Amino acid sequence: DGHCIPIFFNMHNENSSITLNIKDNVTMKFFLLSIVLFIISSVSPVSAERKDVSLQDKLLGMEEQTNSPVPVSAFVLLDARDDISRDVFYAYWRDVHGILAARYDMAGRNYFQHHLDIVDQQFWPNTQSVQTVPEVADHIEGVAVATFGYTSKEADQAVKERNMKISSLVLQDEQNIFKGTYSFFSIDKNSILMKSSERGEGLYTVIVLLRKIEKIKLLSFQSYLRDELAPALAADDRSEKVVLNFLEDHTLTAYSSPGVDNILPVDKRYDAVLEMGFETAEAATNLFNAEPIKKIISKQQLFLKAAFAYPVRATYTMAYNGRPTQVGLRGYPAMKAINSVGADNQKRLELLQVIYGADTKIPVQ
Repeated sequence: DGHCIPIFFNMHNENSSITLNIKDNVTMKFFLLSIVLFIISSVSPVSAERKDVSLQDKLLGMEEQTNSPVPVSAFVLLDARDDISRDVFYAYWRDVHGILAARYDMAGRNYFQHHLDIVDQQFWPNTQSVQTVPEVADHIEGVAVATFGYTSKEADQAVKERNMKISSLVLQDEQNIFKGTYSFFSIDKNSILMKSSERGEGLYTVIVLLRKIEKIKLLSFQSYLRDELAPALAADDRSEKVVLNFLEDHTLTAYSSPGVDNILPVDKRYDAVLEMGFETAEAATNLFNAEPIKKIISKQQLFLKAAFAYPVRATYTMAYNGRPTQVGLRGYPAMKAINSVGADNQKRLELLQVIYGADTKIPVQ
């Protein structure tokens, strides 16, 4: 997202849809660019090793086979500029850049921001030969997440032009706070909701970036995560939510923005993202220290080259069900002040339309 997007707790929305004519190459190119920009989350992985097939071909092929929207989770890993303090970075991303990115007009889009703490080894047992702490240069400060789908219906031309304008502005703005923005997609059944929480928001969240060993086949890596590790995490009472995402080839979803690095070296790319929610940080720590989990994770050295567990310091829903949220419209400081004094009148649609225009809509609750 660097651009554009999460709250982890509402990431998996199977009913999301975007209206675009995917049979037109120009439209598809814009579709993919727009999705990547506004970000910054049945069960089987891809049935073969990665092939030289474009993301566009894969999406089109799945659309033709299923005749239904293809759900997608988009992740953008964000590397902050070194000359900007973390507090300024997080404030600008949420209350300036994020507000711009929340303006995309895409039906069913959900856009979240995860503000990360540094990698914490207590949330992932250390095993010989598996890297659990990233090098200083590889550490990221945020993950933008979007969930959406699309259909092959024709989008309104005015909407397309507005979204293209937003895309241009978002790209130009990235260089103000980002040193690098790296996009990954998880498509259709490769985004697996293993366990959901009735609480929705308020969970203690940990995001784990996983990189496989080069010599291990992709299917073997996926099988270990899907059939052994993730089910064990989901079965434990201490976990509230578990989502496993197998990622597409980074080169198929990377984009270009001025003054910002967008392509990770081959040995720095990721193959899966594990999203977990807990009641507390203590519950997360206790789960990973439980003997059944430690036993399964002890096998990770056969499949994993790296596992980086990032605790989430804060997460914000900037857009939900295709509409900016109150935070996505005003920014967090303004909403904090409004809530502190109980000014519910400031949340009324008629007032928001006076400030932000007659087309403003309040997100569906």
